[in-house]
Order: sequence, then C-alpha cells, then structure tokens
Amino acid sequence: MVRARTTWPISPEHAMSSGIGPACRWPMECDSMRNGSGNMARVLLKARPTKPQLDDRLTQGPIEGLELYLDAIDISGPDWCENLVSLVRSYSVPSEFAWVVEGPLRSLDDNFFNIARNAQADREVIRRVCRIGQLLGAKAAVIHCIAPVRDPALVDGPARAEALSQAVEFLRYYATVCRDSGLVPTVENIPPIARMRESTTMHSSIGMEPTDLIYFADNVDGLRLTLDVSHAQLYINAARGDSDQPSDLQPLFSVLRARRVASNLDEFIDLVADRVFEVHVSNATGVWGEGLPYERGELNLDAIMARLLPLVHYIVTETIEPNADQATLMRQARERILAVRSRL
Repeated sequence: MVRARTTWPISPEHAMSSGIGPACRWPMECDSMRNGSGNMARVLLKARPTKPQLDDRLTQGPIEGLELYLDAIDISGPDWCENLVSLVRSYSVPSEFAWVVEGPLRSLDDNFFNIARNAQADREVIRRVCRIGQLLGAKAAVIHCIAPVRDPALVDGPARAEALSQAVEFLRYYATVCRDSGLVPTVENIPPIARMRESTTMHSSIGMEPTDLIYFADNVDGLRLTLDVSHAQLYINAARGDSDQPSDLQPLFSVLRARRVASNLDEFIDLVADRVFEVHVSNATGVWGEGLPYERGELNLDAIMARLLPLVHYIVTETIEPNADQATLMRQARERILAVRSRL
C-alpha cells in the first residue's frame, strides 16, 4: 500500500492551465519534428532542468533539441512549475527547437515510479510531467515501462500477469493526459538489472521484452515506444545467458531465456520498429554495462543509427557522463550520429 503523504497537492484531473503562458499543442499527424533534410530524425542531447546542465547544453553551440529528465525533486516544492519553466525559458532557442520531457524513476511519495501500482502519486507525476511538456511546447513525453521488484523470481508467474493487467489501465490514463496536453505518449524499455540512478539494484516484472512493449502499444490508443538500444542489448545478453553471473540472478536469466523472442538487437528492432517514436543511444556490454560511450561496447552504433534515423522522430544521446553537468560524451555521440545522417 502507498503510504499517505500530504506534502504535495493534487493537480485537478487534466488541468494544464498556468499563468506562465499559452500552451503549445502539437497536431499528432504533423511530421514537422523531423529535421527537414531527407526526412531524418533530429539528434537531441539530454539534461535535467538545472542551471549548470542547461548552461552546458544550450549555450555551447546550436543543437536540434533537448530531452529533459524531470527528477522528482524537479517537480516538487513550492512554485516548482513556475520556477522550472522560468529557468528553461531564460535560454534562447530557435522556434523549431525540439523538446521532449521524461518522467522520474522515483515518484512523489518517495517510492519508485511504478506503472503497475496505479498510485495517486504516480498519476500526479504524469500530470506534472505533461504540464511542463505542454508549457514548453514539447512534442512527446517518456516514462519508464517499469514495475520495480527486488526479487528476480517475480519477473514470471502471477505477479507478472497482474503487473501487465494493471499497467494497461495506468498507461491509458497516461496516454489520455498526454493527448490532452498535445504530447505523444511513449514508454521506454527497461534493462534486466536496473540501477535506478541510485546504485540500487532492481528488476522489473514488465518492460524488458519486445513482446511487452508491443502488447502495451497495441492495447493503449496512441502509445508509442522509446527504444533504448543499450537497455535492449543488456536484455538480449541476459536472455542469451552470455555472462557468468551470481547464482541469485540465474532464475531471472532462465525466465528470460525461456521467453526469448529476439537473439540480437536487429531482431529486437524488427519486432518493434513500426511502433518506435524515438531512440535513446548509448553502448552496452554484458548485463551491467549500460550507458557506455558511443564507440565503447558491443554495439556497432553507426550501423544501428543508419537503420533507425529514417524510421524515428528523435535520436537522444544518453551516455553516462563522468560529470553530469558536462555533456562531453553525449556531444561525441551526437557528432557520430550526425555524420551517419549526412551519409544517408
């Protein structure tokens, strides 16, 4: 049961109005989000809405867009919305600049965000993320397709079946709020071992496998996918049983191996390609090595980008930086992706 909290007010259902300024609505059929050159995806950087990160991303030369990761602390506290939007709007960006907003891994009640628990705190997260997206004129929202569990045995059986059922209801709510806010709703695939940005090891009973992503996209009107290629490769490695891992993780790998429908990233992409809206890009190795620099890992990302650039709307660089306030590795990845795009 979600413990009661009184530290955050509940937003009215679908109430997106604010004194900050008019909302920008995006017609879902419009394809103007692409770069206009060969109908290829735009390449975005990633940041939290903090002054050091926005200074780095938005004042160091032109970029095509930015995906904002909204941590729970960013959407909490007095005047959180006005402060956040005021900070972002203090930077000058071109009118065609693309914004995407991503929801947090922790919810407003200090529990992990969980699409299968249908908690009021998680619904409030959706409303707040969409409110920011609407006020910034963002094109899409991203949430993690996750139902966190600590016991790897819970990725199978009744717990998983219940999570799949509960998640559909929540994702329909999410898609409705996104639609009312002019945003494309997307969900992001999860790795087999999630660090949760806190060095905390978790798993998810749903959201790792392409079949889960297809199920949700086919049962939630308008829902699209954010394909994280690093997460997908980690899942593939776990499902193939490629690595020697601690015995407590073997039940997880055995379940994934038994349900495996993709043996490599190309096969994973084959299954979900027509439902993918955007892509998160970093390299990967084994089952622990996520968010690696573009050229350091198992994946030939140039070849993968060549395949995905004509298919999706956005490519978001998501390498883990030694210093989150400096997007050094993200910019290196961006330059490589732009070079691939220029050759297509």
